[in-house]
Amino acid sequence: MSHITHAQSGDGIMVTAKTDTSNRNLGGVSKNTKLTLRTEEVLLAIAVGLKDIGPHGLTRSELARRMGLNPSSIKRHVDRLLDGGFIEVDDHSLQLTLDGEYRVMKLVNGK
Repeated sequence: MSHITHAQSGDGIMVTAKTDTSNRNLGGVSKNTKLTLRTEEVLLAIAVGLKDIGPHGLTRSELARRMGLNPSSIKRHVDRLLDGGFIEVDDHSLQLTLDGEYRVMKLVNGK
């Protein structure tokens, strides 16, 4: 089963991801972490936000604002991404790790 997710950057670039919602593993330690659809949407929003703002400005509050959500509603998704090694926090700014970049590319390419 799959689901299509869309995220738009501030300069109008649309990122579309075909999300595999089956239970298949992606291999590797953190790559096989199963993420909910909303958590994958948060991961994509982080990637788009980092593209728009740059590496030093995407806080949890800014992420929530960009997604149109309350900061407390994304907390568990951000925490899940942190625990899975997909993102890290550097001076209060969310950053993608190499595993996070890999997962974003898998989502965007529908694999």
